[in-house]
Amino acid sequence: MQQLAGPWLVYRLVRDQPNAALILSLVGFVSVLPAIPLSLLAGPLIDRVPRRPLLIACQLGLFAPPIGVAVLIWTGRVQVWHIIVAELLRGAILAIDQPAKQSALVDMTGKEDVGSALGLWSSANSLTRVLGPILGGAIVTWAGEGWCFFLNGVSYLAVVASLLAIRLPDSTPAARRSSLASSLVDGLKYMLRERLILVLTSLVVVAGLLVQPFQTPNLLPVFATALLGADALRLGVLTASAGAGAVLGGLGAASLSTRSQQRFSVIASLVLPLAAAAFAFSRSFVLSCGLLLAVGALIMSLEIAVNSLILTRVRDEFRGRVVSVFMAAVMGAPRLGGLQTGWLVGQMGAPLALAAGAGLSLVYSLLVSSVFLARRKR
Repeated sequence: MQQLAGPWLVYRLVRDQPNAALILSLVGFVSVLPAIPLSLLAGPLIDRVPRRPLLIACQLGLFAPPIGVAVLIWTGRVQVWHIIVAELLRGAILAIDQPAKQSALVDMTGKEDVGSALGLWSSANSLTRVLGPILGGAIVTWAGEGWCFFLNGVSYLAVVASLLAIRLPDSTPAARRSSLASSLVDGLKYMLRERLILVLTSLVVVAGLLVQPFQTPNLLPVFATALLGADALRLGVLTASAGAGAVLGGLGAASLSTRSQQRFSVIASLVLPLAAAAFAFSRSFVLSCGLLLAVGALIMSLEIAVNSLILTRVRDEFRGRVVSVFMAAVMGAPRLGGLQTGWLVGQMGAPLALAAGAGLSLVYSLLVSSVFLARRKR
């Protein structure tokens, strides 16, 4: 719900300004500022400490910012900088929370089942993107943004209760003979030797930079109102469409073998920009919902395919460090790309800005696919 209420709140505060799209992009981007450096340190940390207390601490940290914003909204004092501070705190904590969850998933399932577990887990998370925006759009329309922030904050307490209730296998921290800096350098050297992981990760990064920004919560209000004249309730339906696609994409990716996931990641990177370009020129609300469904499915399946490859291919002692770098790319690329997309929207309009990014992403995916096919023929 907060993913809809936050951008809608900022858009309501700045919509009369000529650079509203750029401001929305900046608000979405600020969470990346702490996430990028902290994600590099998070990897060695995750490989060294028990994961249950680390995850509980992250949930308690994620609880506070939305509760604070809710109080500011209810008292009529909320300003854009308040949202920026909350996003900075959220980004810093998520930089540790997300890779820690991924590593704990392998601890619970083992590498042989991690692909299916990752797909099901991602689908469950994506289901909240279906129900949350619809419910959030209704709450914003009838009760205001404050309740969305409050309910989101309370939800983290439920996660804490779940972590206390379930049994996690004892994770043995990696040896601590080396410093954090040395451990980080070792992890980066290991990644550079894994060329397949690097190439497939680059597909996720390029899609995140050039295609994904338009359907992120921070910029979708701009595209929804500029292309379709949508209100908060229709924005919720559009956001839910992308979330429903993510659920389907996660379930589909969970059923694929590791080798099939490699091939599918290349195919998804080719189809994704075509679906995004079609959305850019759609003026039908129903068609746009269908296209967002496809975009959500393709993005999620691409991320899961590459993530599953990382979790099954990487050695256990490097898992936290490699996953943290991948998660930083997944979280950071759409927000970094949102800056250029927000600027381009002001320069050439929403349709052309999205079409340009989709075209560049398609060109890169074609280059990667040609290399991929050439190696298979050998």
